[in-house]
Amino acid sequence: MSAYSGVIFAPHLIAPGGIGNIYLIIEAVVGLLLVFNFHIFAATILLLVLCFGMAINFGFVTTLEYMNMAGIASCLLLFHFHPEKYRMHLKAYSIASLRILTGVALVSLGLSEKILNPDLGVYFVEDYQWNFMQNLGFTDFSNTLFVFSRV
Repeated sequence: MSAYSGVIFAPHLIAPGGIGNIYLIIEAVVGLLLVFNFHIFAATILLLVLCFGMAINFGFVTTLEYMNMAGIASCLLLFHFHPEKYRMHLKAYSIASLRILTGVALVSLGLSEKILNPDLGVYFVEDYQWNFMQNLGFTDFSNTLFVFSRV
């Protein structure tokens, strides 16, 4: 669906013109291959190529925030590795790679969105009234304190 919408992985990652169309085609092909469980090994290679292209176009921090996609690709790649004589040995590392790269994505999101840019969190809390601590009787619990306490 995101390839159809003209974005890569998420709505705020709009595909750039030119090479962005190639990224969208790769994303659509990867999605179809994975949905139909067809050529998983090729789909994972294409997903890693897409992650590398995202790193080139959107920068290091954004790439770290979406390392879970590389984690999915590495997990499936190790699980469906060719040639098959290495597959049994590499299957043991497939879930670990997914866990580690998802952890990298979550830590980088925590740093970039919460710690290094708390204004986004304060804006969200003020706009949508998410500071429930004041309703619990903690009247001195400001929105800024709420944003930093949920890290």
